[in-house]
Amino acid sequence: MPKKSTPAKKNPATENPAEEIVEPPRTPKTLSFDCISVTQGKYTLAVFSISAAELWKIVTINKREPDKDKGYQRVLSEGRVGAISRYVQKGNCLPTSVLVTFDEGKFNREKSKITVPNLAEAGWIIDGQHRLAGIRASGVDMQVSVVAFLGLGEKEQITQFVKINREAKSVPASLYIDLLKHLPDKTDAELAKERSADIATQLRKDEDSPFFGKIAMLGSPKPGKYRWSILRVA
Repeated sequence: MPKKSTPAKKNPATENPAEEIVEPPRTPKTLSFDCISVTQGKYTLAVFSISAAELWKIVTINKREPDKDKGYQRVLSEGRVGAISRYVQKGNCLPTSVLVTFDEGKFNREKSKITVPNLAEAGWIIDGQHRLAGIRASGVDMQVSVVAFLGLGEKEQITQFVKINREAKSVPASLYIDLLKHLPDKTDAELAKERSADIATQLRKDEDSPFFGKIAMLGSPKPGKYRWSILRVA
């Protein structure tokens, strides 16, 4: 009797690349965290802590990509993720918070708790994508602080993302260099920068100097401009 042929198994990765991957239901259906509330203008934010591994399971980075892992790859810089991973593996901390927005998050003011759906895309990271991915890649079990918006509309979510990731300015280079002198362990390159900044400061302040009042310490570059040097002779 001839053997019955069995149909070849379909590969979900190639059968329909555009089809969204459906995740089986999770248990429990919701997750709750102790938190505190912070009011800023018209917004009420929930602040809580969670392990980086657990946060990774319920947030997305790229809302326009149905494949979650592919979405991460299109947004994240592998170099930055790797650098953060190595930094964490050395026992360093990342004290800054991760900013997220939960579409269906609920805040119980009386119990000081936030409740969110236990879903793969319950939240969207507005700021802190590389930090979270770097911690995950490090394999270190680290708690992170989270600041969460609740129930923002799509337009408002995008507005907050643009403000944080495009309009935020870094500290002036002169401040960074000035702070180097207070570090107990500095590299030769850092010492050289510190010394050059001290010399430039002295030259622009000394009334007998030919550079008196002619050396400007540059701050952050304007949009679309590059900072070629930390000093400029007027």
